[in-house]
Amino acid sequence: MAKPTLLQDDFSLGMKHDLPREQLPKGSVWALTDWLVKNDAPLQRRGAWSLQNVPSATSTTAHYMAGVGFAQFTAGSKVVSFDDAGVLWAASVTSASSSSVGAAFVPAAPPVFYRQKLYVPDVNASAVPKVYDGSTVAAMTASAPSAALGCVYKDHLVLARSTANTNRMWFSSGGDPTGWVTSASGQYLDTTYPIQGLGALRNMIIVFSEGYTERVRGDIIPGVSGSDFVKEPLFPVGCSDPASICVTDDYVVFANASGIYLTDGSSIADLTDQSSNKQYWQELMASYAAAWTIAGAVYNGQYVFSVMNGATLITCGVLDIRRRVFTQLSNVKATMMVATPTGILDAPAALFFAVRDSSVSTRPVGNATTMWTQAGNSAYRQDYVGTGPAPVVETAYYQGREGLKRWKNLYVRYLQTDAATDNPLLRAYFQTDPASTSYSTLNQAYPENTATSLVRLPIAAGGNAYGGQRSNGIAFKLVGESYSGDLRINSLQAEIEIQEPSKQS
Repeated sequence: MAKPTLLQDDFSLGMKHDLPREQLPKGSVWALTDWLVKNDAPLQRRGAWSLQNVPSATSTTAHYMAGVGFAQFTAGSKVVSFDDAGVLWAASVTSASSSSVGAAFVPAAPPVFYRQKLYVPDVNASAVPKVYDGSTVAAMTASAPSAALGCVYKDHLVLARSTANTNRMWFSSGGDPTGWVTSASGQYLDTTYPIQGLGALRNMIIVFSEGYTERVRGDIIPGVSGSDFVKEPLFPVGCSDPASICVTDDYVVFANASGIYLTDGSSIADLTDQSSNKQYWQELMASYAAAWTIAGAVYNGQYVFSVMNGATLITCGVLDIRRRVFTQLSNVKATMMVATPTGILDAPAALFFAVRDSSVSTRPVGNATTMWTQAGNSAYRQDYVGTGPAPVVETAYYQGREGLKRWKNLYVRYLQTDAATDNPLLRAYFQTDPASTSYSTLNQAYPENTATSLVRLPIAAGGNAYGGQRSNGIAFKLVGESYSGDLRINSLQAEIEIQEPSKQS
């Protein structure tokens, strides 16, 4: 038996779907779903996302959660959600049941927490925002403007975009969210185009429009003596869904139908392009329309996103911002996401999302944090909705030396434990044409085990029982079937027989 040839033992570059399969850089794969990708570590199946809370009462008018927010009240932090009828629900971080607080709005983006109150603008911009103080919901002061968007900048509450003034930003008095001057020459600024989203950094507000982004900066707000506010153009790339915008460190991440981007308010980086998945993203988004939503938030340096067309999932995944590593998820159907602020005593780092899934009627808020804390725990073997994770990896097209070869056996070094008598299998497929998306199934599958081991299976399909595919190269797909407690892939090796010159044709 020939010594196996190592095909791949590094997966740290993640998925690079835009590149030709036979030209993928070492350490990358062509497609990747429901795996955790780390440096110097095997591929590991993600953990399941879990339930954060569900409403304590049913509703005859609401069908799903349309928004989510987080409020770090000194009396105790709360996870806040909004059903599609506009009712605000609240729960402590440790409670699995949320209580109805009162009528609010469906927000366009996670609501704004400022000076111990949560401000909820109306996505339709038809009324002044509602304010939640931890106990009750009420309308803001009558002097506040109607608005669809909000943020906080230098101790000012900022509201933006009304039906009458789609390009206007209003600034409250410093430290006073009840102080507004909306009359002529008041505390407001008009941007170049209608405002679609806001991202507040320490020294500027990044203002997104459709196809255009500018920044507003200064220390003294408009309408106040000595105001030094200016607006400046940034780049001809915009954002149409404010739920995709989030601030992390000194950067803003946002998404549109063309890609996922990162900006510091000066330059812009196309994360989908730098991860070699931009064409793939644009193909998925080709039919993007007003009914679609793009939700996103940053957790542990990774932008988690979900794209929905109404109740239909288009795509979801994770993009590691620093490493530019892209992976897909199978089952995060989110209309909005929010991450907890860092350093809160009663709320560990977490990522919550409003779930829109027709298979459940409980209107849940999900907790994505457990996707990174699986560690073989049987409680996280399947997502709260009862399906997924569904781990799939499609490899590069391996060629090695030029010429015809006989690919005899596939060796996979892996760990696959069974957490709840699910009898998991790691199914293997192969193809010999890098331009094809069709696979043949190996006659056998890799069974569960209790320790990492190297297992050989013949590269055989159909009536061929012993293996041996004659081709210049080969690509594989590995799929986790049933729910495993833990699933890790360390390496792929193959037993290869180089064909003699007389057998090359």
